[in-house]
Amino acid sequence: MAFLDLIQGSPRISRAGGLFSFAQKAAQVRRQRLALQRLTDAELSDIGLTRADVVQEANRSFWDVPHTWRA
Repeated sequence: MAFLDLIQGSPRISRAGGLFSFAQKAAQVRRQRLALQRLTDAELSDIGLTRADVVQEANRSFWDVPHTWRA
């Protein structure tokens, strides 16, 4: 039996992979929020956001990711 055959059904490995995937997504959201903060007011207006919208988004917790990313 190959090593990969042994770990494929392991719930522990699945949870670790899920945690890693979630961490990657949370880091990506954090980078996007930082990028939003660097936009000028004119650029924000172009995409339909206000500075208040950006402040609200930036203050969200890093684990607070869009529900569509949790699948």
